Amino acid sequence: MDNIDQVVEELLKEEEQKDHENSTKKELIAKLSTYHEELKMQNDELKQYITNLISMKERYENIFYESPIAYLILDKDFKIKDHNQTAVDLLAADEINGRPFSHFVTKDSQDELYFHNQRLIKGDPSNDCEIKLNYDDHEKDVKIFGKQLFNENEADFQYQFAIIDKAKDY
Repeated sequence: MDNIDQVVEELLKEEEQKDHENSTKKELIAKLSTYHEELKMQNDELKQYITNLISMKERYENIFYESPIAYLILDKDFKIKDHNQTAVDLLAADEINGRPFSHFVTKDSQDELYFHNQRLIKGDPSNDCEIKLNYDDHEKDVKIFGKQLFNENEADFQYQFAIIDKAKDY
């Protein structure tokens, strides 16, 4: 505080500040200086905490977006909300957000995907299935690992899919 003298003067002038009637100006300045130093230390700690959170967020985003495994985040209707580049490559589509994941699944695998999704909705923790994806002019065999997540922002469930291309050697 640059104008600490003004603050002290205002405090002394106010009649409501009877607790400070017996305090000298130097005592009040000392108290305010102590509070000021405590606030500066708390502010520095908060800045360091925010820096650490940003670093952690960037690290986990890199893990998600740069992973060799395809990741999808799906909304409650199993429409794609978020994805990594590997998912875009695996699904052979430029824009996949907002599209139902089932759109990329072959007709023969639709039932298997449906039952997989139903188990997810019920909260089955060990949930995987093998399906075929439409990939350009042929089919691609994949294994999906699904997990139910609670989205606190929307107070609803969403789903995470990790998709492994069975033809790839990881």
